[in-house]
Amino acid sequence: MYYLRWLGLVFMAALVLFCFFRPETYLLLDYVNLIFHEAGHILFQPFGELMMFLGGSIMQVLVPLVCAGVFAYQKDLYASGLTLLWATQSLINVSVYIRDASSRSLPLITDDPDTHDWWNILLILNRLQQDDAIANVAVFWAFLLYLFALYVSFRGLFFAAPENSN
Repeated sequence: MYYLRWLGLVFMAALVLFCFFRPETYLLLDYVNLIFHEAGHILFQPFGELMMFLGGSIMQVLVPLVCAGVFAYQKDLYASGLTLLWATQSLINVSVYIRDASSRSLPLITDDPDTHDWWNILLILNRLQQDDAIANVAVFWAFLLYLFALYVSFRGLFFAAPENSN
């Protein structure tokens, strides 16, 4: 079981690392992210137009962060680290969406480019010309989260090592 955990961590860490270098690649995990993204629009709609548009990206990243927090509370650092890696991948996915705001070339569920969340968000904030810079900030935070996720995962594996358990 211990070696399967190592294998799971290596796989997930490599997958997320791949996303840093090929962020436009759509993964199976992105379908899960999409469900939470769309639910975020509904949950944040009562807080106004800006929050409704932001709600998708917020929920897409918040759900795995909350899962990581629950696992950490249960003292399962390994699972917490893996879900932090999921949050990292989700944040990389959001950065692609942000970067696309000016061109609006990504395929959307609605097929209507005027429903592009980040185009609307940055128009409301009068920051459309800064979409690349804002996306780079998201990637920077994703990288920091990636390092933290690896740290948490390795701690979880170290403390779960067979030679360390009594």
